[in-house]
Amino acid sequence: MLLPSMVTKTLICVDSTDDFEFNGKMFNSYFSRIYEFRGVMEIIGIMDKFFDSIGYPQPYYSERTFERKKDEITTRREPVDAQSITKHFDEKYYDIYTGRCATFMLQVKYRKNATWQGSVAWREANRSNDFRSTLELIKLMDFAVQNTNGQPVLYGWDIN
Repeated sequence: MLLPSMVTKTLICVDSTDDFEFNGKMFNSYFSRIYEFRGVMEIIGIMDKFFDSIGYPQPYYSERTFERKKDEITTRREPVDAQSITKHFDEKYYDIYTGRCATFMLQVKYRKNATWQGSVAWREANRSNDFRSTLELIKLMDFAVQNTNGQPVLYGWDIN
């Protein structure tokens, strides 16, 4: 049985910003808990570890190091069977949690060229956009957090 396509659907609640860094909470139905984060690098790190643990979306590259452990497996990991991952929360919680600054629904569809591709929805402005790289995602989120007063011109955000 294959993994459900919504397994990467993650709610990101930004509660504050410090020196251009986001602080808040992340929620995914398949996370074992709600994660708090301090900065976009933590968001990326937590999600990449999750993706690696379930084998989806698969990275299109293998991580390399100069020091290799003898028991390290260097082959591409196969996706986990859908029955082997546990759904910890119901999707209704996606509607309950919100960030004080901004709330995003993120879905990563691919991990090509050592970066992410997918879609992000900004709940407060009712806007969504596809992104082609993690940097583009960060720029979209940063612009939304910095412009939470609903300016009519929103760089990069499509109008639904």
